[in-house]
Amino acid sequence: DVVAILPSIRADLLQTLNPGNRDFTIRNLDSTKEGQNLYDPDYATPSAVHASLGFQRELAPRLVLGADVVWKDFHQTFINGIDYNRWNGPRGPVIRRCSTVAERNDPQAMCSNGPIYFDTTSGRARYVGLLVRLEKRLSRGTQFLASYALGSFVGTNGTGTGTTEAPAGRWFGFNNDNWLENYGPLPTDQRHILNLSGFVELPWQLQLAVGIFASSAPPVAPY
Repeated sequence: DVVAILPSIRADLLQTLNPGNRDFTIRNLDSTKEGQNLYDPDYATPSAVHASLGFQRELAPRLVLGADVVWKDFHQTFINGIDYNRWNGPRGPVIRRCSTVAERNDPQAMCSNGPIYFDTTSGRARYVGLLVRLEKRLSRGTQFLASYALGSFVGTNGTGTGTTEAPAGRWFGFNNDNWLENYGPLPTDQRHILNLSGFVELPWQLQLAVGIFASSAPPVAPY
């Protein structure tokens, strides 16, 4: 019976919709009086400036040593889940709390029921790294590569508040009165990275390859 009446129910519902509706007299935010994943009016596309300088020197035939210095400066990086309403702030929310059930359910009442989270692009970050490579190019059936990176990746850490993109939250230690205060190692910061790889040609057209990767632990994020 339900399947039989679904077309008529759908037709009645479609008649109540107006694709050309542009009446924003009442919005969802007016009804719920809280929100998340709202966009700051100054939301922008992140950008970065990259610069590098390097050299290579052949120490012996087919043995090459190289070093590169890399500098990257990031602007307008993402900080998601900032509560513009400061619901849990010590001075109380920006928009006063709804005091009665009637106010909470009244779209016209100027009060709030919880945090109002905005996503912004107000952060910044910087990466500086040194990459050293020692490469023995293929000769006498062997090839070897050793690379070591020493890097520092610091920037504006986020709120730790869950968003649509990261439901579990990202980083903690956020000051809602100073968004740029929590500046330090980012979760992807790794100070030391070492790669060793190579292979030896064996009889019967076989090759024996070896690869080793090691890195330092990422920064601890206590909360």
